[in-house]
Amino acid sequence: MTRTRLVTTPLWSQEHLLAALAQVGFATVETHRAPVPLMSWRGKPLGAEASIVIRRSYIGSSGDDFGFVRNAGGAFDAVLSEIHFSRFDRRWMEDLRRRHDALVSAAGLHAPAGLRTDYPRHDLEDAPPPLIPLPGSARATWNDPQGRQAALAHGSADATRARSTAANVLDDLRKKQRKADGPGCAVALIGPVLLWIVVGSAVPELENLGGFLLVVMPLWIAFAIVRVVRMARRARVAGRELMARLPSSTNARATAVEFLESKVKPAGAKSEDAIVKELLKALREPRT
Repeated sequence: MTRTRLVTTPLWSQEHLLAALAQVGFATVETHRAPVPLMSWRGKPLGAEASIVIRRSYIGSSGDDFGFVRNAGGAFDAVLSEIHFSRFDRRWMEDLRRRHDALVSAAGLHAPAGLRTDYPRHDLEDAPPPLIPLPGSARATWNDPQGRQAALAHGSADATRARSTAANVLDDLRKKQRKADGPGCAVALIGPVLLWIVVGSAVPELENLGGFLLVVMPLWIAFAIVRVVRMARRARVAGRELMARLPSSTNARATAVEFLESKVKPAGAKSEDAIVKELLKALREPRT
């Protein structure tokens, strides 16, 4: 399971915490009277709950849900998974706190006494993942506590890096595809029609539907074929880049495959399906 961490913060006013989150880019936030489960990028429970929830769709393609839950001292604990340990770090929490405190001060409110300002944190207990061999000749067994901890740390780091790398490569590939489908796509669709109008004015026999099909349709079909070929080539290049950047462990590749499979779009988004499937094809090929 994914490691999940609680970080105690000096944030205490829900109203002003929501306003501070909006200032840092999270305007869409769920609030619940009772804590609700947080979900992973795979759509499975993280094993943690929060009453203020930012869903993963507003964080990024590699993100899990992120949130806050009020603790017994009256402040909020941030609830975050390992993929967010570096993003929502102490510097980010300090910035959020300054915004929260400024809003609280402007409202004429005063913070309760005894709030922690050192951001104490602890990991929630998870069931141990499958044993992962260590690099080289060293191997860990569950009867060896030191080896077990080393294997867990190594495997968790590889899985996190694999998921993040796959997400970055996929995001970059989709940006390139959207850029390629921009003005050039509009020109490719409109250009043949304009050509037909010009040709039809010179050759009256081509002004009818038959002339349209004769002039425009072949050009559209050729454009569609070129687009698919270029998209597949672009995806293969991205697939090779992803393979080169992944950790060498089998667990890392399996994590990347699982992540990409979760990103396959439903019917109706065939172009993005093709992009993800090309990346999956590269990952499933044997390494040389």
